Amino acid sequence: MALRIFEKWFNVPPWKGAEHITDYQGEKFWVYRFDGEDVEKIRIRHRSYPAGSINLVRDDDTHLTLADIHIIEKYRKRGLGKKLLRKSIQWARENRFVEIWGFIKAHDGEYEAYVRDWYKRQGFEVYETEPGKYQIRMQL
Repeated sequence: MALRIFEKWFNVPPWKGAEHITDYQGEKFWVYRFDGEDVEKIRIRHRSYPAGSINLVRDDDTHLTLADIHIIEKYRKRGLGKKLLRKSIQWARENRFVEIWGFIKAHDGEYEAYVRDWYKRQGFEVYETEPGKYQIRMQL
């Protein structure tokens, strides 16, 4: 209990040698990995509170589906999505995957255009599969 309170007040590492990413303001966000049988889940926390997540589904030994990426609203626009995605891409390369792909599912057109552009800036190819439906793909 005392450690939990200490983590919340001082944002200390949850364990010795814990991995972290840093936002544009210099704040540390602790990385938690959950390697399931078919899904690689990466979560980030700040002061022991959830801040974001990404899920990669193993299609086979060489292909991954980016099932979702989410940053809690109060932590957005701080570079965390980009850094979380980079951590995931690094993990995929280290584990000899050759491709990450997925679909863009935004709820409004303006946000969808932003998301398409964001994935392009991260190195993904963006394809329109049918009117208003987009797929992303990155060769590793």
